[in-house]
Amino acid sequence: MNTAFQKHIWIVFFFMLLSVGCAVKRPQVCERGGVDYGTTIGIFRDRWEDYYERALSYMEGECYQAALTDLTEAIRQNPEDQRMARTYGMHFMDYFPHREKGLVYYLTGDYESAERELSTSIEQYPSDKAEFYLNKVRKRLFEDRHAVSAPRIAVHAPSPVSGGSGEIRTSAHFIELSGEVWDDHFISGLAVNDEFLFLESASRRVPFYRQLRLGEGRSEIRITAENLLNKSSETSFIVHVDRTGPAVVIQSFEPGRKISGVVVDESEVTDFRLNGDPVPIEKGKTVSFSIPLTGKNAPMVFAATDGLGNETRIDLNGVDDMAAITDLTAQNSGFTATGVCPAVSDAFSGPLSAARLHKTMIQVSGWKDRDSTFLDSAAIKGAAKSKHGVVSLKINGKQIPCPGGQTILFDRTVLLKPGENQIDIETRDESGDTALKKIHITRRRPSIYDLKHRYGFIMRPFKKGRYYETDTEFIQHLLIQNLIDEQRFQIYLEPDLKTGLLKRNFLTHDESRFNGGTESGPDAEFTGTIYETRNGVEIVTRLIDPATSEILAIKDVYQESRDPESLNQMARNLTQKYIREFPLKEMRITECGERLFYFGHGEAPLKMGWPVLIFRAEKTGINQQPELNKGVDTAIIGKARIDELKPAACGARIIEKSITIQTGDGVIGK
Repeated sequence: MNTAFQKHIWIVFFFMLLSVGCAVKRPQVCERGGVDYGTTIGIFRDRWEDYYERALSYMEGECYQAALTDLTEAIRQNPEDQRMARTYGMHFMDYFPHREKGLVYYLTGDYESAERELSTSIEQYPSDKAEFYLNKVRKRLFEDRHAVSAPRIAVHAPSPVSGGSGEIRTSAHFIELSGEVWDDHFISGLAVNDEFLFLESASRRVPFYRQLRLGEGRSEIRITAENLLNKSSETSFIVHVDRTGPAVVIQSFEPGRKISGVVVDESEVTDFRLNGDPVPIEKGKTVSFSIPLTGKNAPMVFAATDGLGNETRIDLNGVDDMAAITDLTAQNSGFTATGVCPAVSDAFSGPLSAARLHKTMIQVSGWKDRDSTFLDSAAIKGAAKSKHGVVSLKINGKQIPCPGGQTILFDRTVLLKPGENQIDIETRDESGDTALKKIHITRRRPSIYDLKHRYGFIMRPFKKGRYYETDTEFIQHLLIQNLIDEQRFQIYLEPDLKTGLLKRNFLTHDESRFNGGTESGPDAEFTGTIYETRNGVEIVTRLIDPATSEILAIKDVYQESRDPESLNQMARNLTQKYIREFPLKEMRITECGERLFYFGHGEAPLKMGWPVLIFRAEKTGINQQPELNKGVDTAIIGKARIDELKPAACGARIIEKSITIQTGDGVIGK
């Protein structure tokens, strides 16, 4: 090769380098406090991902005009905010240029432009960070416009009784509370009795639904709403829960001739019967009666019902010395699924003469100490007796509102919390003599709710973003604790993550609380990335099916503060987002096929391919007394997977060959 030709080649090569150098926009470094910003990790190739990465670096150095220039160019090349945008090959990145551009406008005081960019980001791909700053931007705009308003609250259910004082009376164990709150300046907070309801974003109109479990007596229900201007409104109403049937007081008894007395109930006596025959009464809170009798040994079974359907049933058969009992008061508040309370059991039949009533005493039917039930309530039935006359009867400290008498037959429904419950029954007579009986009842969960049957995932160590050395183990520790407390998912820990958490004493719970002691292994992988910038912390998590690599869910949270309480609030919010995405809901089979069945799913969102369990009630040894309902356990009879979605129902296909299902069998998500 001659020298002239070599010289020509070098000249061509020089101009090629020069042209490439002119085409690539060299990074303009922005120096702040001795640190260079506006840099990228790899080679700057003049692509949208390079401009986006450099813009984020500019933002860290508060070089906002340079950041806006790069974000504008990134949007020109790739205009869509998105998770996992493909850069090249199998490389992906979370890409939110509109969101970050909106943040720059917010930080520089251009709120109109910030609102436009943040709204665009949310329309293209919602993120908690965009929602967070959009709320701040809207608040500033409202303040600049001197806007003034307060949220409006409408309660749809329950409805007050017509013609009354507005107080709601019910005998139900649960109150279905529903309604909506609205304000043009966006609802940012909503609470029921000071318990905040989880809102994923501020909205002009927010519907709400809550199932409230109330004890007997008067309860105030308060609903509070707040808008972005921190203006709040509150509405409240009183719910009076009455699960107590009418009190029947026998004031005069002449065998074979007449029996008379009064029937008392706060919810009004609506029906009174003797031996099934109606007794003419005027409806009211206190009703007198006088009934002629025929035959010395005729049966006497009283039944009194109040306006809420609570029934008291009194069986006086076998009481052979009624003359010695001047006042016989029956108190009955329990009721079965059909609304009829069973009569007091044989434990209280037989002579109750004055000679036997030698001291204050309490008897309870059906329950023995250290008993169990699968129900969330227990009907406590029994008798309190004293020859001096019982003047006070309390169950768990609450007075039974009934007139005194030598014998009080009671049947009260007591709500139970999961685990062991202690029920105290106290009585006192006119002489001051007292009696106390304690019963311990354990509320057990049907076995289908055991943690070992729930969907499980293995948690991988979270990755860190570029700018700060985030304490990922501490954040994962907070998330794990919140997930454990909810008992919705089985949690498995990747060995390196588990080792790191153990070294820092972050694992304080017994490991059976993680996965229920099952050996079936995880169904999915739980991964995450923590992006920490000068403005705040963002946690982005993904639930991935390892068999198909399908991303089942992506959930994110954002906060400006980095203190432990703020990080824990992020962990709580993230937990609630996954519970909402995969709710644990019990349903019933409505239609069966050979290997396919349908069931209603109500408002609970279901996902195609999601595993479900088929179960059936089974008898257990704790429910051998037919007069006392203690519930039943459940047994899993098969597994299925959702393969058809309809507006009000869905279909599932059995994934086991030899099981027989029937309408009425239960279905629950794994």
